[in-house]
Amino acid sequence: LSLFTTQSISADLRKIRDHIKRSTPAPLNFMIGNSGSARTVFDVPGLAGIQWNQQTGTAPAFTTTFVPTPALEVVPGAVGRVAFATFRSPDYLNAQRVIPATGTLLGQPVLQGSNDLLVEIFLPSGARPAGGWPVAIFGHGFTDSMYGAPWTVASVFASRGIATAAISVVGHGGGPLGTLNVLPKAAAPVVLTSGGRGFDQDGNGTIGNTEGVGAVGAQNIVSSRDGLRQTVVDLMQLVRQIQAGVDVEGDGSVDLDRSRIYYAGQSFGGIYGTIFLGMEGAVRAGVPNVPGGSITEVARLGAFRPLTGLSLATRQPQLLNLPPSQALPVPLNFNENIPLRNVAPLVNTVPGSGAIQQVLENNEWVQQAGNPVSYAPYIRKQPLAGNAPKPVIVQFAKGDQTVPN
Repeated sequence: LSLFTTQSISADLRKIRDHIKRSTPAPLNFMIGNSGSARTVFDVPGLAGIQWNQQTGTAPAFTTTFVPTPALEVVPGAVGRVAFATFRSPDYLNAQRVIPATGTLLGQPVLQGSNDLLVEIFLPSGARPAGGWPVAIFGHGFTDSMYGAPWTVASVFASRGIATAAISVVGHGGGPLGTLNVLPKAAAPVVLTSGGRGFDQDGNGTIGNTEGVGAVGAQNIVSSRDGLRQTVVDLMQLVRQIQAGVDVEGDGSVDLDRSRIYYAGQSFGGIYGTIFLGMEGAVRAGVPNVPGGSITEVARLGAFRPLTGLSLATRQPQLLNLPPSQALPVPLNFNENIPLRNVAPLVNTVPGSGAIQQVLENNEWVQQAGNPVSYAPYIRKQPLAGNAPKPVIVQFAKGDQTVPN
């Protein structure tokens, strides 16, 4: 007798998406500088720099760096304005960083609260089109933030007449007390929130650059499944904000085209971006760059393999099945002995590997609702009801050792 259970992949996200589409959000708030007294829209040629005071500890402690404003000159003069605004997004994550399961047919995802999120917008130079600039939402990678990769692509998009918008992923960008200190060349500095979404999840006094994206403790098998799904919720809410009308300049006109919304994402941004592209019908096309799935396999086979070892080392009983050595330090001293594809059948003779294989299989099953592979067919082959097939480019790096092919 075999006892097993099934699960729905997309039911909860569909219901959340439909709730967002029925809502009428308040406009983006650009009056967030200097405690609400300054509009946070800046001419790029007039910027001397932007200082980022990232919250990295609970004391509180901060690490100060500079946002890569020189990257906006990859295509010189292409970006005319950079703006920062806040919007409210529904939050379905509980304190354990899990979205509680609901019944597939009649159940409804339980709203846990809301978050005031920061979005950055890069507008091209030149005359704005009549309907506003087409806009590409850009998703950054694991350990990155809205102050990394989006700045490196914004000028290329702008040179093609496309605005860029970006937020930080759940658990990324440092703690919520972080600030930006915008330094204009000919005006007083403007201070605003940096929109950090991390927190001290393990209680050690520091805030890591991904701390808060995944479940820990008794529910750590969930991993980043629901952090990924909540990020998709936030991106769907951002789409709804664009559809409601975005007035960056404050002149009563619409600066972003409601009907020409696109998506591109890098690495982790390609992972949750694939889910987003499958769910959100208003996004017309997308480019997931070096994405992958499942997260369990991405970690097991690539540069994040120590995270797999760490999860095995912290289990009771721990499942590391090799002695540590200079070649295989903790937590890399494990051998799961899973054969690669297209090889002959093997007999498993590695002690302890069967238990590791079982853990990995359980992890992959539980995390399916956050696995981009589960949502990829929705982009073109099997669009959800009401969605049209999308043009999409999926880029792979040959021999990728971070997100393996």
